[in-house]
Amino acid sequence: MNQIITLGNMLGGKKYKNLGVDWYNEVLTLEGFDPDDTKNEYLIQVGNMLEPFEAKEFLSQNNITSDSLKGKYVFIDFWGTGCRGCVATMPKLNEIYKKIDKMQVAFIGIAIDGPVALKKGIGKYQIQFPQIRSDSVNKLFEKYKVTGIPTSILLDREGRILDMNLSPEELEDKLKELLVH
Repeated sequence: MNQIITLGNMLGGKKYKNLGVDWYNEVLTLEGFDPDDTKNEYLIQVGNMLEPFEAKEFLSQNNITSDSLKGKYVFIDFWGTGCRGCVATMPKLNEIYKKIDKMQVAFIGIAIDGPVALKKGIGKYQIQFPQIRSDSVNKLFEKYKVTGIPTSILLDREGRILDMNLSPEELEDKLKELLVH
């Protein structure tokens, strides 16, 4: 959903935004996409900049801003405690987080849970990296149009989206590759 696809010759092809599938009628809905339209500037798409944000870290209540993360690679994991796929990746994400150079890489979880469920989940899954709760104030799930979890993005040092929806193993390999250079 909301990804940009190109149909036809890559050089002369036309770009479309994926609006989703109507499974009942087996129809994929596309919308014409103009890359020069400024409303598409921050669309969650590889190559685009992540729209700036400011939110409170759940446990410490310290501010986290996109500007404070510039200069680091940033892994953002959109998740929820009721999502089996999300919690299944937590042990490996914790392992990667423990090993990374935190001067070069930041991890952030953005959870859709309420405060009680998130606090319980952080303890149960022994989550080591900072968590932000998407709530009625910051509306991060809505802002980034996250419609399914788990969803993850990897940002470069300037805040541009390098990759999306990497498995923990792919993330680990990608970080090794990036940090060698």
